[in-house]
Amino acid sequence: MATFAGTYRDGLVQLDSPLDLPDGFRVQVVVPENQEGRRPEFQYGLDEATWIHSSENRAALLASMEAYEPLVMTPEEEAEWNAAREAVKQYTIEKMRRTRLPLEV
Repeated sequence: MATFAGTYRDGLVQLDSPLDLPDGFRVQVVVPENQEGRRPEFQYGLDEATWIHSSENRAALLASMEAYEPLVMTPEEEAEWNAAREAVKQYTIEKMRRTRLPLEV
């Protein structure tokens, strides 16, 4: 049996790509089961059940993390980055002030 992906919307299944089947051909839709109710391709992160807790695995993970080169910025790039961070911070503070609900006493 072949597997095809699609999206269920408004009572219909819309496939991601057309199938080479004649019109009227009967199909069976099988919904994948997972704990969060999300399609498997939209899941992310680490499933602890599949993680191998061994010193070799930890060493391989640490080695892959240490293989990344540090980010080097010019003083101008760093100033621009810090200015952008400050702008986001001020925007967030202002939005929180505007949307804060009054305390009930």
